[in-house]
Amino acid sequence: MAKIEVGRMSCHPVDFDVRKVIEDVVDATATADTKGLEICLSMDCLSDYQVHGDENMMRQIFTNLIANAIKFTERGYVKVVAEFEDETEKHRIFRFSVHDTGIGISTEDIKLLFQRFSQVDSSKTRAYGGTGLGLAICKEFTELMGGVMQVESDIGQGSIFSMRMPLANTQLPPEKKVVPLAPLAVPGNAQVAVVFDPLSDSVLHDSACSVLRGLGARPQVLQSVGACDDLQRVDIVVLFLPVVRKGGDFSGLHEVVGQLLTLQSRRPNLQAILVCPAAQQVEASSYMGLPGFIFTTRPIRASVLRDHLQDALSRLDQNETQLESTQQEQARKPSSGSEVLLLCRQAKARSTLHALLTVCGYSCVSLGGWDEAKSFLENAWNFTVVVAFFPGGGGGGAGRGQAGQ
Repeated sequence: MAKIEVGRMSCHPVDFDVRKVIEDVVDATATADTKGLEICLSMDCLSDYQVHGDENMMRQIFTNLIANAIKFTERGYVKVVAEFEDETEKHRIFRFSVHDTGIGISTEDIKLLFQRFSQVDSSKTRAYGGTGLGLAICKEFTELMGGVMQVESDIGQGSIFSMRMPLANTQLPPEKKVVPLAPLAVPGNAQVAVVFDPLSDSVLHDSACSVLRGLGARPQVLQSVGACDDLQRVDIVVLFLPVVRKGGDFSGLHEVVGQLLTLQSRRPNLQAILVCPAAQQVEASSYMGLPGFIFTTRPIRASVLRDHLQDALSRLDQNETQLESTQQEQARKPSSGSEVLLLCRQAKARSTLHALLTVCGYSCVSLGGWDEAKSFLENAWNFTVVVAFFPGGGGGGAGRGQAGQ
């Protein structure tokens, strides 16, 4: 900051990909978020974002703006938008903006935002802490790079911090440039369904569908996994797992995955891409490795989603490769007579486990406990495996005793 004050701060331009800078910062801040916010990224996934400028300054600007948006937002979303506006002989002009649904700022207080060591004079704002340097640095860096920073805000509605930035064309030779993404060759009969939590914000819907359309898919938007049954055909389900706030209940997350497993048991060729909030990947990672499931996190990177879609599409290819794969899958299935008796008191957990066993090729009967199982056992049902699942205790000992009988 001292260098800025005495006019000694200068830019150190290099060739870099501004898309990657934004994605890296968004990923880092999203992983650290514990509020259960929806954090979205909106960029034209096919555009070339390679430029010549001060990469460190750009990274610092985005880090400060996004961290600020998360700090002052308790519920809702933070969205980062990058748009290509114009091009001259030497420069490409971008508009970058960070939107939030936070506490907002009054018109009078906006004047104080970019003053050094100053915070808005509000008890609500002061309660969040900070030195007041972050936004001042953002403005100084933006202007040093030839850009202009603006802010729009309403109390209780949120804020939009934007900057119009001219960035020089990259000086890299063509052979060293990163090739922009190309759309996928999605077969005309391949149906992609996108399932969002009904309580999720429309900003997530718009952002995700924009990326999918840019990649060549034609997504059918649904509000539940069950709605897939209304479609004559569905090949790939992109499921956006619900956000769970810190200390919240993850049963809803497990329930929706259970519904997807049940759907998959009825449509064996169905491919599923589970998109989990970055801050919840530990809780959701238990579903990694399920047959036909691809696991990823959000905010979405277009390049990563493209790879996952390509992977899912390759499994749907109606050719000799798929036939061979199907035969191999059949060979891996349990032999005839491998019946499983599943005992679990919790209905949601029982449904999920039943669907998982079915997908893995087992014939499964699922019941609520040992008492319900007696009639099956007394009638000499030939169960190869008995799985008793009683989470939380209070039944395991009795179960072992009855199993011995």
